[in-house]
Amino acid sequence: MKQLKVCVTFDVDLSDYTNDGAEVDELAFLFSEVIPELRRDERLRATWFVRLDAQVEALYGHADYFFERYEREFRALSAEGHEIGWHPHSYLKTDEGWKQNTSSESVREELERYAPRVKGYGIKSVRTGWGFHTNETMRALSDSGFLLDSSAIPRPAYSWESSRKDWETTPCEPYFPSQADYRAPGEPHLSILEVPMSVTEIAAPYDRAAVTRYINLAYHPELMKAPLAAWLERKDHLVTITHPYELMPAREAHGLLAFDLNAMRRNLSTLEELAEERGAELSFMTLSEFALMTMGVENHA
Repeated sequence: MKQLKVCVTFDVDLSDYTNDGAEVDELAFLFSEVIPELRRDERLRATWFVRLDAQVEALYGHADYFFERYEREFRALSAEGHEIGWHPHSYLKTDEGWKQNTSSESVREELERYAPRVKGYGIKSVRTGWGFHTNETMRALSDSGFLLDSSAIPRPAYSWESSRKDWETTPCEPYFPSQADYRAPGEPHLSILEVPMSVTEIAAPYDRAAVTRYINLAYHPELMKAPLAAWLERKDHLVTITHPYELMPAREAHGLLAFDLNAMRRNLSTLEELAEERGAELSFMTLSEFALMTMGVENHA
């Protein structure tokens, strides 16, 4: 039987971007609601990208505040086969509030400053905030000895996006980034593996044209069957991305996000059905396991 390799990933941003970046305790919801839901399927292991950066240090006193506060819970997750990854957000404090830092040199310096502390937690995988990267920042992660990065969103740069990122020329398959261009494979290459998020056209009710989006288990299930089927027609792997707050009950309806934990359950069921139709077996794995299986990457962390 064919195998469909599925990496379910979560970005724990601790901010609600549908509500002007309002602070939200995603970790409390994660451990009380999301994890119990995932445990309903004993096969399912996920990769959780958690914040550790200068803004967290400025707001809470310790850059690794959340790793310290939830140390017992993260240890339990790891013991169950889940993976904890690093999700650094590089911010600048301005008169208008916190803004994305897009200075390559400054972001590189922040990554290098906190990498040793992150490595101390046994972390091998990274996903940068907003999917921001440059040649310098990708090299910094590679030189720090991380196994993989999963920041790439292979799609056009849309004019309505407020955050800065550039992955328009990136393939959907994992690759070793070229030293000359982090967005694509090439020689000579860096030692870190880039594992892009899976993207396909997903239509929201408010769209006026086709939009390529990452595959998110928090989207309304009725919008997801056709996009999932389209992806599975082309690929034998899937890397999903969800933010825990997108599964929390919301005050207002959203055309794309369900804000309902049941949406994740239904989207996973749809994925199971589509795999069965294609004579494939779902194989859930962490991103590090996927990297080791598909690319023969050895753990050099």
